[in-house]
Amino acid sequence: MTVPDSFGQYTHPRTESNPIIYVYSESFAPGCVKVGYTTKPVEERMRDIHPVGSPTKTWTILYTESALYPDGSQFMDHDVHRELERRGFHRIRDPHTGKLTEFFRCTVSDVKAAIIAVKNHTLN
Repeated sequence: MTVPDSFGQYTHPRTESNPIIYVYSESFAPGCVKVGYTTKPVEERMRDIHPVGSPTKTWTILYTESALYPDGSQFMDHDVHRELERRGFHRIRDPHTGKLTEFFRCTVSDVKAAIIAVKNHTLN
């Protein structure tokens, strides 16, 4: 009689991608940072968001961090967004549509603390 391998049900497989949470500022949103997620190199993701054609670069990458939990599974930018909101940071609405954006009125240090809380499943 063979015993089924049940270890897999208690672990999360490591992802083959390189998920990253990135934080950047935009010249049109002083005092705010955008928190995003990508599995691409961040510079490549920024080219997707800001295609060539802008006469000047309006953004600055401020911070990047792995979006992997210690067990190897991944979390998303939405998890960090929720943590920032839980901490009382103001999420910016698009002035044209009224929809919430990924921009927050906070500092990079605030985002780092939120990432740590998400990553470790703790309140800090």
